[in-house]
Amino acid sequence: MRRIGHVKKEIRLMGISVSGRAHEDQFSIVGVVLRGGLWLDGVVWLQFHRNREDVVEKTVEMILKSKFFKELRVVILCSELVRKFRSQGLLRFVEILGLPIIAVADDRTSRFDQVLRRKSMLVKVRKGRFLALCMGLTQDEAEAILRISWEAGRVPEPLRIGRLVASALDTTKS
Repeated sequence: MRRIGHVKKEIRLMGISVSGRAHEDQFSIVGVVLRGGLWLDGVVWLQFHRNREDVVEKTVEMILKSKFFKELRVVILCSELVRKFRSQGLLRFVEILGLPIIAVADDRTSRFDQVLRRKSMLVKVRKGRFLALCMGLTQDEAEAILRISWEAGRVPEPLRIGRLVASALDTTKS
């Protein structure tokens, strides 16, 4: 797994969000690459049918094939994607990708229960009522990355922009 070391202000982060309405049979996974919380470098996305089993593998493939992969330092996942991956899929995602991850969820709705059983791999960071679970990062690294990417708002900036792009994809489908 890549080590972070010193967390720079312009660290390359990919925030991955999920789109799709509950009544639809398709959803999209959107990856947004930012330098810190400051500059948007690019967007990648995939579309899936709800019943597909290879979401983890295809998401990893999307990241590995992106032109941004070599410069990425951390991937930030939304809680919806963590639920789609389930605990074994999340562990497989981290193992195959080889990058540290931060999964962010509203503390009241988080479904990290099974992942929490592997506490030795995790660092927990609270920000207000939100919980971030980090794999492959120290407590200091995780806090520094969240401080850089989460200036204001309900979620870190890469996830916020990812949700905006995902919602735009939803409106263009209808």
